[in-house]
Amino acid sequence: MNPKGKTSAQLYEHLDLMELENRCFLDKENRMELARLETQFKLAKLKAKANGKPSAPQAVGERIDALRNECGWSFDKLAAKTGFDKKLVLGHIKKGKGATLRTLKMYADAFSKELKRIISVADIKG
Repeated sequence: MNPKGKTSAQLYEHLDLMELENRCFLDKENRMELARLETQFKLAKLKAKANGKPSAPQAVGERIDALRNECGWSFDKLAAKTGFDKKLVLGHIKKGKGATLRTLKMYADAFSKELKRIISVADIKG
């Protein structure tokens, strides 16, 4: 946990939201806060890597892949079921590229239908 009590996953989510902001319009205080969060995220990622734990997006990718395997789906089938491009699915799973809450919801819905049990975004995020 960092000094403000946020986990690395929460930091990543916050950083992801802040990246959506156009940095040109951020005032000096917000630019400093963004830089601080980026540094904390990088440190948390390095610490997790040193401990043998995957980073937050990699962990999400691992959970998506585990649910895909549980369904018995190929990457192509998962892409078809979610409506995502196969490259995007592979990016989420293999490269640990962050997925938005909306995309995680689409994964959760597809897995819920196939597995006949409720899979929530929280189940995927961990």
